Amino acid sequence: GVMNKPRARFFLAIAVAVTFVMTILPGPANSQTACPPTGTFSDDVETVVPGYQMQTTRNTGGWQRFSPDPSASSPDTVWMALDDQPGDPTLTPIDHRLVLPPLDLSSTSLLTFRHNFDFARFPNASIIPAQFESGAVLEISADGGTNWEDLGSYITTGGYNGMVDPMASADQNPIRGQPAWVGTSNPVMSSDPSIGPNGRLEMMTANPVQVNLGQAIQTEFATTQLLNALIRFRLGGTFQILIGGIQGTGWGVDDITVTALIENCPPVAVD
Repeated sequence: GVMNKPRARFFLAIAVAVTFVMTILPGPANSQTACPPTGTFSDDVETVVPGYQMQTTRNTGGWQRFSPDPSASSPDTVWMALDDQPGDPTLTPIDHRLVLPPLDLSSTSLLTFRHNFDFARFPNASIIPAQFESGAVLEISADGGTNWEDLGSYITTGGYNGMVDPMASADQNPIRGQPAWVGTSNPVMSSDPSIGPNGRLEMMTANPVQVNLGQAIQTEFATTQLLNALIRFRLGGTFQILIGGIQGTGWGVDDITVTALIENCPPVAVD
């Protein structure tokens, strides 16, 4: 018989190289998912809330919890600072600062409070316009208190009503020439805060204030979350006894609330 020679079989091995490309998008260092802003800071001043800082250039008259105050919005204790002349020590401008405890602000945080005030001034006359020798402002810091920004532009209810005399306290008032709360919060005519009763007489419920802190941190610091933010109430006053003017009595603040705070955030992972 005939033997058929088996055919050689050839196999061609084809190696296919598959390349996987992984693209990693850059992101901010130490980033984390934004925490929902559900926290609230609230102080009705009736009990001691820890964490405040009180700073002043005077030996007396700085910020303190004061009771009973008949003008309080709840029930009878307020934060109060005096606008007194010549003061102790004399020839020393007033710089009373009440700093809230550090707060973790979000893009929707709001500050609200109620207040009344009566600051040193020369009332408006037929020949001479009003001059405001003392006044009050709100400020915010993002760096632990080294630098401060004024919050006047972000007050949506009950904003500043005038400007402190640029030459107040012989050019030494710390807020001279600035927009501020000036004169009286209880004027005879709303258009002229220089004319009104001497003293913090009207109920603080008549003077609510609201501040858009969320907008402030976005505009001033280019962020939607500001941890450990500091906010302060600042009274800048004169040491001069005003001949022919109205001596101030001071500033009272009650029912301070900050809403939409960041809280219970997980620790930030560090690579």
